[in-house]
Amino acid sequence: MTILSGCSSQVVIGEKVNSFSHFTDSNTLLMVSPSQLVDGYQFTENDVVFTLGVENDQVVYQSTRDMNFVTDELKCGDHLPEYYLDRVVREDGWGCYVLLDSGWNAAFYCGNGQKGSGKVEWFFKRV
Repeated sequence: MTILSGCSSQVVIGEKVNSFSHFTDSNTLLMVSPSQLVDGYQFTENDVVFTLGVENDQVVYQSTRDMNFVTDELKCGDHLPEYYLDRVVREDGWGCYVLLDSGWNAAFYCGNGQKGSGKVEWFFKRV
């Protein structure tokens, strides 16, 4: 299965949430796609705060907006290099993103039929 966070995290898509004692229940619903809300949990690893989306006690989504998180390519606040712009995926009602070579998706807001500014607002992985 896919490891969901950077470097050393062992959070795996499909893994049971109750197997992780370091999660905190945020008591929120997390929008993980234009039509899906799931329970949200947070944990911190290597000084980076991650949010997990959990459905039926399994991890289905992981994201971070933490400025301390850096993929092999980008960090929050960076603008997408031009060579990524032809790979942008738009999900109406949710945002735009591009799959990076590291396996993370760099996400940003977009509206009015546009593909957005390309300024990375968060990173995510999902099933």
